[in-house]
Amino acid sequence: MGAADRRNEWAAGARPAPVPVRQQLLALKKHDPGFSISVLEDFIAGLFVRVHDARGRKGLDEVEAWLGRAPRAALEARTGAGPVTGIVVGGVR
Repeated sequence: MGAADRRNEWAAGARPAPVPVRQQLLALKKHDPGFSISVLEDFIAGLFVRVHDARGRKGLDEVEAWLGRAPRAALEARTGAGPVTGIVVGGVR
């Protein structure tokens, strides 16, 4: 591959690797020294449980502040005939 080919490849949309999410979150400490990834992960896990509980009760209005249109529509499409039970959060990544 010649230099011209490499320039064309770059111009065609080759992008640098994205910054990992955890690294981006750690960068928040520069602006908020009290920021805690652990607290955020606990919040996310709790929200996950609450959203799926609400989904099973057809009560997504209770958590609408946390859901965009597309995720809500996807959750409503999955709503079954009964409550959601035994929600397990194995880990947040």
